[in-house]
Amino acid sequence: MNTETYQYVPLPTEPPTEYAPTDRWVPDILGAGFEARTLPLGMDDEGEVVATVVRYRPQQDPNAIAGTPQRPGFAVLYLHGWNDYFFNREIARHFSYAGGAFYAIELHKYGRSLRPGQTIFYTRSIADYDAEISAAFDLIVAENPGLPLLFGAHSFGGLVAPLWVHHNPGRVEALLLNSPWIAMQGSLVERSGATVLGETLGIAVPHQTVPITPSNGYPLLLAGWQAADGPIPQNLRRWEWDPSLSGYGLVADWKREENADITAGWGRAVVHGQREIRHGIETGVPTLLMCARHSDLHSRWHPQMHRMDTVLDADRIASRAPKLGSEVTIRRLFGRHDLFISLPPDRIRVWRTVHSWLAARMPGAVPLADLQPAGIDAICP
Repeated sequence: MNTETYQYVPLPTEPPTEYAPTDRWVPDILGAGFEARTLPLGMDDEGEVVATVVRYRPQQDPNAIAGTPQRPGFAVLYLHGWNDYFFNREIARHFSYAGGAFYAIELHKYGRSLRPGQTIFYTRSIADYDAEISAAFDLIVAENPGLPLLFGAHSFGGLVAPLWVHHNPGRVEALLLNSPWIAMQGSLVERSGATVLGETLGIAVPHQTVPITPSNGYPLLLAGWQAADGPIPQNLRRWEWDPSLSGYGLVADWKREENADITAGWGRAVVHGQREIRHGIETGVPTLLMCARHSDLHSRWHPQMHRMDTVLDADRIASRAPKLGSEVTIRRLFGRHDLFISLPPDRIRVWRTVHSWLAARMPGAVPLADLQPAGIDAICP
């Protein structure tokens, strides 16, 4: 890929016409270099339960970052957030450039793993995800024997991942968290109310839907730079094509409006997971926790929100980070809730942070001195 002439290929807005099979990899909707495979997980009261793994093959991707190693030195599994799915090709390209064999998992009842008649996002316990995460890592190990493993995750996935690492010691060598939801946002009254609702309704009526306060401006961020924001600043005009500015076209059934209802059982699972971390866990591995420099959860929309977390309280996340273990590195960066969809100048700083940390703490990663500045700073969603 020539980073100076890179042309953005719009993301697919329609789901695949067929589900990925369980016995082989097939082309994924993300295009050349991306493949998908289904992990069967049995049945529940809503029918077939599955997870989906997406893998990246840079040698098949014409937009792979130039200089991506032919042979990986480690493998990475990346986990999405709530109301989310894996769509960000840039993540795969950068981790591969760092020397990683890249895979992403879509949990049951999310994205590619959602089946007709199922309650989207539903779970009653964070532990319900243990089996599919373990199965995904087993698949990765089978395809990459002997390679050290990295677990990466965002937001709700950033709550699930450290708990899984804590309960499955020795499985991975490092953990990377992108704005993890390890602490509840809102005022003390709001946080207490969420806890009470989760505990009472989550036990009595776990399938009961519960309306939530809409995320402040996050749908606007996904829609890109708006006319109400004023003219695109001069320093951003070279990236007008980038979806952080032009807007992300996504599969609507997989990433719904941010004010979508949740279930009481899911809320109870979040409360219990956050409580376990608040009491202290030990991931036992080098852990990079990245979150925004600032949050704004209450103001009316303003253009500065393009460089803030408008979903979670970044200060509370950072203050809770030491509860994850003894080897936590905290980095506060200008950017959006999902730092990997921030505006390009902020994203470049995010990727510099990631590559620097991987080179220093991830076994098998390409040394920083062997990476080219153009590759480290590549904007290639």
